[in-house]
Amino acid sequence: MGKHPPATELSAIADKPSPTLGELSMMASDDLKTQDIALLNLRCAEGLPGSEDLDISRSLKTLDRWANKVRQETERTIVNFYTEPDKYENSIAYYRMLMLVTVLQQDFGVQYNPDRIEKIDFTRSKDLFIHGMINSDNGGTCVSMPVLYTAVA
Repeated sequence: MGKHPPATELSAIADKPSPTLGELSMMASDDLKTQDIALLNLRCAEGLPGSEDLDISRSLKTLDRWANKVRQETERTIVNFYTEPDKYENSIAYYRMLMLVTVLQQDFGVQYNPDRIEKIDFTRSKDLFIHGMINSDNGGTCVSMPVLYTAVA
Protein backbone atom coordinates (compact mmCIF):
# COMPACT_ATOMS: atom_id res chain seq x y z
CA MET A 1 0.00 0.00 0.00
CA GLY A 2 1.39 3.28 -1.17
CA LYS A 3 5.08 3.62 -0.49
CA HIS A 4 5.98 7.27 -0.24
CA PRO A 5 9.19 8.80 -1.55
CA PRO A 6 11.65 9.40 1.25
CA ALA A 7 11.21 12.77 2.89
CA THR A 8 14.16 15.08 3.30
CA GLU A 9 15.84 13.87 6.43
CA LEU A 10 16.49 16.42 9.10
CA SER A 11 19.76 14.68 9.89
CA ALA A 12 20.98 15.73 6.44
CA ILE A 13 20.27 19.31 7.50
CA ALA A 14 21.99 18.66 10.82
CA ASP A 15 25.19 17.56 9.12
CA LYS A 16 25.45 20.69 6.96
CA PRO A 17 26.37 24.11 8.23
CA SER A 18 23.05 25.77 8.89
CA PRO A 19 22.33 29.46 8.73
CA THR A 20 22.54 31.40 11.96
CA LEU A 21 19.56 33.32 13.28
CA GLY A 22 21.15 36.50 11.97
CA GLU A 23 21.53 34.99 8.50
CA LEU A 24 17.96 33.70 8.59
CA SER A 25 16.67 37.14 9.53
CA MET A 26 18.39 38.66 6.50
CA MET A 27 17.04 36.08 4.01
CA ALA A 28 14.60 37.02 1.32
CA SER A 29 11.13 35.54 1.79
CA ASP A 30 11.64 33.05 -1.05
CA ASP A 31 14.81 31.70 0.58
CA LEU A 32 13.38 31.72 4.08
CA LYS A 33 10.35 29.67 3.12
CA THR A 34 12.64 26.83 2.00
CA GLN A 35 14.17 26.48 5.48
CA ASP A 36 13.08 23.64 7.73
CA ILE A 37 10.59 24.64 10.44
CA ALA A 38 12.47 22.67 13.11
CA LEU A 39 15.75 24.39 12.28
CA LEU A 40 14.06 27.81 12.36
CA ASN A 41 12.47 27.09 15.72
CA LEU A 42 15.68 25.79 17.26
CA ARG A 43 17.72 28.72 15.94
CA CYS A 44 15.23 31.14 17.51
CA ALA A 45 15.68 29.41 20.87
CA GLU A 46 19.48 29.68 20.87
CA GLY A 47 20.89 31.87 23.60
CA LEU A 48 17.63 32.18 25.51
CA PRO A 49 17.27 31.12 29.16
CA GLY A 50 16.68 27.37 29.22
CA SER A 51 18.54 26.67 25.99
CA GLU A 52 21.98 26.24 27.55
CA ASP A 53 22.06 22.52 26.66
CA LEU A 54 20.51 22.97 23.20
CA ASP A 55 22.33 20.94 20.55
CA ILE A 56 20.68 21.69 17.21
CA SER A 57 22.35 18.86 15.30
CA ARG A 58 21.36 16.31 17.95
CA SER A 59 17.82 17.69 18.08
CA LEU A 60 17.39 17.44 14.31
CA LYS A 61 18.66 13.87 14.34
CA THR A 62 16.17 13.02 17.09
CA LEU A 63 13.31 14.54 15.10
CA ASP A 64 14.45 12.57 12.06
CA ARG A 65 14.35 9.35 14.08
CA TRP A 66 10.87 10.22 15.35
CA ALA A 67 9.63 10.98 11.82
CA ASN A 68 10.95 7.64 10.59
CA LYS A 69 9.19 5.81 13.42
CA VAL A 70 5.91 7.62 12.67
CA ARG A 71 6.26 6.66 8.99
CA GLN A 72 7.01 3.01 9.84
CA GLU A 73 4.13 2.69 12.29
CA THR A 74 1.71 4.38 9.91
CA GLU A 75 2.67 2.05 7.07
CA ARG A 76 2.53 -0.97 9.38
CA THR A 77 -0.98 -0.17 10.62
CA ILE A 78 -2.56 1.51 7.58
CA VAL A 79 -4.65 -1.61 7.03
CA ASN A 80 -6.68 -0.48 10.05
CA PHE A 81 -7.86 2.53 8.10
CA TYR A 82 -8.75 0.54 4.98
CA THR A 83 -10.54 -2.12 7.04
CA GLU A 84 -12.68 0.32 9.06
CA PRO A 85 -12.44 3.80 7.56
CA ASP A 86 -15.53 5.01 9.41
CA LYS A 87 -13.58 4.68 12.70
CA TYR A 88 -11.28 7.39 11.32
CA GLU A 89 -13.89 9.76 9.92
CA ASN A 90 -13.32 8.24 6.46
CA SER A 91 -10.20 10.37 6.20
CA ILE A 92 -6.71 9.05 5.53
CA ALA A 93 -5.37 12.43 6.68
CA TYR A 94 -7.18 12.00 10.01
CA TYR A 95 -5.69 8.52 10.38
CA ARG A 96 -2.18 9.76 9.61
CA MET A 97 -2.43 12.60 12.12
CA LEU A 98 -3.78 10.20 14.74
CA MET A 99 -0.75 7.97 14.16
CA LEU A 100 1.60 10.96 14.37
CA VAL A 101 0.25 12.03 17.74
CA THR A 102 0.00 8.45 19.05
CA VAL A 103 3.60 7.55 18.18
CA LEU A 104 5.00 10.81 19.52
CA GLN A 105 3.10 10.46 22.78
CA GLN A 106 3.36 6.72 23.40
CA ASP A 107 6.78 5.92 21.95
CA PHE A 108 8.66 9.14 22.72
CA GLY A 109 6.78 10.62 25.68
CA VAL A 110 5.84 13.87 23.96
CA GLN A 111 3.19 15.49 26.12
CA TYR A 112 1.90 18.75 27.48
CA ASN A 113 3.61 20.11 30.55
CA PRO A 114 0.70 20.05 33.02
CA ASP A 115 2.28 22.88 35.03
CA ARG A 116 2.06 25.11 31.95
CA ILE A 117 -1.47 24.36 30.75
CA GLU A 118 -2.86 27.27 32.74
CA LYS A 119 0.31 29.29 33.26
CA ILE A 120 3.00 29.50 30.59
CA ASP A 121 6.29 30.91 31.81
CA PHE A 122 7.37 33.17 28.97
CA THR A 123 10.86 33.44 30.46
CA ARG A 124 11.57 29.73 29.83
CA SER A 125 12.53 28.89 26.26
CA LYS A 126 11.77 25.22 26.90
CA ASP A 127 8.11 26.18 27.29
CA LEU A 128 8.04 28.14 24.04
CA PHE A 129 10.26 26.23 21.60
CA ILE A 130 10.46 22.59 20.55
CA HIS A 131 13.71 21.78 22.36
CA GLY A 132 11.60 21.53 25.53
CA MET A 133 10.24 18.24 24.18
CA ILE A 134 13.38 16.90 22.48
CA ASN A 135 15.92 15.17 24.70
CA SER A 136 14.13 16.80 27.63
CA ASP A 137 11.30 15.93 29.99
CA ASN A 138 10.06 19.52 30.15
CA GLY A 139 6.97 18.84 28.03
CA GLY A 140 5.26 21.13 25.59
CA THR A 141 2.73 23.92 25.54
CA CYS A 142 0.09 25.24 23.16
CA VAL A 143 2.90 27.31 21.64
CA SER A 144 5.44 24.53 21.07
CA MET A 145 3.36 21.40 20.42
CA PRO A 146 1.95 22.44 17.01
CA VAL A 147 5.43 23.32 15.76
CA LEU A 148 6.79 19.95 16.87
CA TYR A 149 3.92 18.08 15.19
CA THR A 150 4.47 20.06 12.00
CA ALA A 151 8.22 19.45 12.04
CA VAL A 152 7.79 15.69 12.43
CA ALA A 153 4.92 15.47 9.94
